[in-house]
Amino acid sequence: MRILLVNPNRYAQPFVPPLGLEYLVAPLRRAGHEPRLLDLCFATDPEAALAASLDETCPEVVGFTVRNIDTVLYHTNEFFLDQIAALAAIARKAGAPLIAGGSGIATMPDDVARYLGARHAVDGPGEAALPALLEDIAQGRPDVPTIIDGWAAPPDPSERHRPGELLDYAPYLEAGARFGFETQKGCTGRCIFCTEADRPVLRRRPEVVADEIAALVERNATQLFCCDSEFNQALPHCKAFLRELIARELPIDWTLYMKIVPHDAEIFELLARSGCSSLTFSADTRSLYGPEPVYTEADVISFLNLANRAGIKLAADIVVGLPGEPADAPRRAIELFRRHRPSTVGINLHLRVYTRMELFAQLATAPELRRFLEPAEPTDYVRPVFYQHLEEATIEDLIAGDPLFRIEGREPGVNYQRVSRLE
Repeated sequence: MRILLVNPNRYAQPFVPPLGLEYLVAPLRRAGHEPRLLDLCFATDPEAALAASLDETCPEVVGFTVRNIDTVLYHTNEFFLDQIAALAAIARKAGAPLIAGGSGIATMPDDVARYLGARHAVDGPGEAALPALLEDIAQGRPDVPTIIDGWAAPPDPSERHRPGELLDYAPYLEAGARFGFETQKGCTGRCIFCTEADRPVLRRRPEVVADEIAALVERNATQLFCCDSEFNQALPHCKAFLRELIARELPIDWTLYMKIVPHDAEIFELLARSGCSSLTFSADTRSLYGPEPVYTEADVISFLNLANRAGIKLAADIVVGLPGEPADAPRRAIELFRRHRPSTVGINLHLRVYTRMELFAQLATAPELRRFLEPAEPTDYVRPVFYQHLEEATIEDLIAGDPLFRIEGREPGVNYQRVSRLE
């Protein structure tokens, strides 16, 4: 089948090449389909560009990636779905079935699919799920569900992707974008504020990922970002990948997300040798000080010290004000990072609520928590709804003017950009 893969993401803080769409090309071709890719990120008139591409390619199916439905941020929130829905309406008028996918779908699959008017949506990895769905559509099967569980059809861990084959890298290179890669999908964490929590971890073969990075370098893409939810899910797999990458001796600079545990000295040494210059680590005051701690202050201090020893710059992404945490948890966390200083600390106290989160489930079973919602009585959660247990003034008092800290959402950008500005 002819399928037009569309990237409607036009957010520029930062520019992000559509890795998810690139990862669909090889499996679609292997299944006998004809993928084309339309990137609207830099289009001056995205509606006209989409209409022209539909006329030119005459697709039998149109696939939209939804990276985010909004920016998640409270102070500077941008809602993307209206713009994407307008583009989706143009695609639907062409007469081909519309399929949606991407991390934005995973936040609330049924609601987002309905908002876009998508006939189907893939919730999770699409590399195996999308070809199977196209086969169902081609066969005219009447009982195909609207939401397809991508996790039920894991991607081939040996799948080899060819970066830049259908995507023009030139505007992203000119804009200074970082190009993504994955070593794995999924996350074993159970953070109540995360839509990626408690997903099976699907690992790729280290040599396959290293080959992909080498292919990126051949296209002059040397500023990279690891798109794993959290890189250090399992240290043996991480180290095998890093040793493979080190052996290639590629001229790259890359960054990633990690969680506090597990870690050891060797993982930071290997990261530094592989070209990793900075990383963002995530922590929350409930996991640190709650009734069932996931890690301790000693774990945090060890993480900071070992990363600093390896010469890796650190950005901390801290969530405060969660149900069930002690009242003094934010103060203790801020004092911890004041003593053991990473490069920058972002504090999140306005939590965007999605229906896929455990936090949403707790709001349903504990009505007393709903008084912390804004708006107070949301009619749905597609448009931004935030949970805020703490007042900003309380956090400002705890920060006490220390420039190490900032409240997230007051300024655009992401952590690796902020770390770069500190150099």
